[in-house]
Amino acid sequence: MSNTFLFTWEEAYLLHQDLRTWKKAFLDKYGEQWLFIFNSDSLDKATLLNAIYAWGMFSTKKLVIIYGIPKDSTPSNKTSASISWPIESYLIEHRNTIPTDTVVILVSYKPDKRTKAYKFFSKNSQVKTYAPLKDKQLVWFIQHKLWSLINTPEAEMMVSLCWSHLFNLANECDKLKAYAEYHAIKTLTNTHIHDIVFHQWEIDSFKILDNLFSNKDKALELITQAQQQHQDTFQFLWMLYRGLKLVIQMIDLHEQWVRSSKEIASIVKLHPFAVAKQYKHIDRLVKNKKNIHHLLHHLVHLDRSIKSWVYPHEWFWLDIKSAVYAV
Repeated sequence: MSNTFLFTWEEAYLLHQDLRTWKKAFLDKYGEQWLFIFNSDSLDKATLLNAIYAWGMFSTKKLVIIYGIPKDSTPSNKTSASISWPIESYLIEHRNTIPTDTVVILVSYKPDKRTKAYKFFSKNSQVKTYAPLKDKQLVWFIQHKLWSLINTPEAEMMVSLCWSHLFNLANECDKLKAYAEYHAIKTLTNTHIHDIVFHQWEIDSFKILDNLFSNKDKALELITQAQQQHQDTFQFLWMLYRGLKLVIQMIDLHEQWVRSSKEIASIVKLHPFAVAKQYKHIDRLVKNKKNIHHLLHHLVHLDRSIKSWVYPHEWFWLDIKSAVYAV
């Protein structure tokens, strides 16, 4: 299946950027009438097969993009098994009949790796993976978007505010660029970023940690809100990791008589604003040091158990709430 591709993994922004490049190159050469896109919520087997196998009068080169195949657990790209399985089965059984001039791209962000369809397509397709970026890559991403407008410390501050969600970072970069152009600003400062950029962490991990030992009901309510808003589970877990890691580093330095939030921020390589916000609760955090370590270890265990298929993914939110309730 050299003409079949599987676009997968969790960094949807990079995936969509790459997919946009592919679509533009195809449209420029072959035209819109030979591009077929099937969204996960509107998959129809008959229409899909007609797009793959039908012959055109002047051109047979076609690009067929299918979302939700192999079956995806991402809410925005999810389709029922009754719809996905017949399509998956047909593509597997008739893989050698797909015309060589028809390029098929399957888009599945978080497929169930235990399924027959994923195992088949991951071995018999050209797989393109889009893994989440690391911190240094996120800083480079921001600097690439804003060029001379931003320096490294300010880019690091943006990461501390928006975390790893590239759609958020890209939108915030566009917002800052428009602001700078309108006000004829040549260099963005910490003040600009703090006042303009949306503080993702304030409504996520740090807000939960703020209430963890003072208002547990509120902390559980925030987790429920994230669940109801269909927030990405591993992104949510990653933000809790970072929040807990900062808190543990801050406690350790405090116990070594490092008592300045600015000095702590310099040591842990985070912006002073994020550190100062948490350092206000240092006495309560020191008192609960053991529970914080226990919670971090529990989250690591949960992450490993889900990714190794020991726990079903559906247990995630219940397990998170149980762990928070227990500390």
